[in-house]
Amino acid sequence: MCDPPYGDTLSCIGMATHRASTYIIERQAFFAPYLARTLETGGLHVSYLSADIEFDYLGRALPDVVFIDTDFVVDDVPDTIRNIRSRSPESIICIYAAQTSAAWARACHLAGANALFTKFATPEEIVAGLLHVLSVGAHTDSRYLADAASRHASQV
Repeated sequence: MCDPPYGDTLSCIGMATHRASTYIIERQAFFAPYLARTLETGGLHVSYLSADIEFDYLGRALPDVVFIDTDFVVDDVPDTIRNIRSRSPESIICIYAAQTSAAWARACHLAGANALFTKFATPEEIVAGLLHVLSVGAHTDSRYLADAASRHASQV
């Protein structure tokens, strides 16, 4: 029996013999090691870490998970997601952003992102969300859903 985000969590989702290779794209040098440790806590293997998107690496390595902090992406984020998806079609794309708009989250999912996390997510929420996306294919931080609910309530 396992209790995400602790224990042998990957065996709970059928990955006991394979630790998901994870490519982290994080521009903030002081935050990157913390993020890597958080993902390792959840049982993921951080195989590559870079400050910018290295599209050649994506096409060669085909990581299981691409975790990207989009606050420093210069291009349109949905376009960037589509570009990542075209180079690594089977990767799980996880977006980490300060943006909390439900419409923006929807655009990212439609572009091909599997998971969205706000910068307000705790390490435990990130790990649990990643394990959720590995098991069912999608995850959306509840803060995006709260934005959609509050917008709907204001229209009623």
